[in-house]
Amino acid sequence: MEYSAATIMEGSAVPIFCNNRAHPETLLALLDRDDIRDLPVLILAVAGEYRTGKSFLLSYFLRYLNNQDSSEWLGDENEQLTGFDHKCDDKPVTKGIQIWNQPLVVRRKTENGSVE
Repeated sequence: MEYSAATIMEGSAVPIFCNNRAHPETLLALLDRDDIRDLPVLILAVAGEYRTGKSFLLSYFLRYLNNQDSSEWLGDENEQLTGFDHKCDDKPVTKGIQIWNQPLVVRRKTENGSVE
């Protein structure tokens, strides 16, 4: 399956490697956008046995990154966790290597308190 920046729904995980097939066009469509092209990229890898909570953990990372300015980023305990697909089942849901299709830009505070 091929993706382009225009056809990828905002806020979802998309495969860049799945079923022994690379999808470089997807990676290029996401990283070659004018608004983020010159920004550094962080690669976050979560590895482990299947059905051990990797997608669940990644969804918490997304929640934090989308709420960086809030001390209440964890949300309510009854709030549904969204992001990477996960469920309580014996079968894996997330396969291959995926990238989040929405840029998560992290601003840093400098020593004088300004934001980069």
